[in-house]
Amino acid sequence: MESFVDIADEDLHALSDAVAAVARRVMAVLLPGGLNVVQSTGSPATQTVAHLHVHVVPRTVGDGLPDLWPPPRDWPEAELDDIARALREERRTNHRRGEQ
Repeated sequence: MESFVDIADEDLHALSDAVAAVARRVMAVLLPGGLNVVQSTGSPATQTVAHLHVHVVPRTVGDGLPDLWPPPRDWPEAELDDIARALREERRTNHRRGEQ
């Protein structure tokens, strides 16, 4: 399995529980100001190893790690509406097949 989108629902629940447990331990032991939980899917998202894995990254102010998010962008309202419509249709299609 190469990414988050390939995992079966029951395994996803177990993965989520495990990641939450690790994140709690990292917060308790390292006492960072915060943390990022990152799962990258595809090379544009910085996935460099072709298997499912999750990073729990403790963070502090000024830690030198780059900003995770791309710069803000103005989205035309019509484009946002088209994207929302396509996502709703995809959900309806997959819901009929028994997916969430």
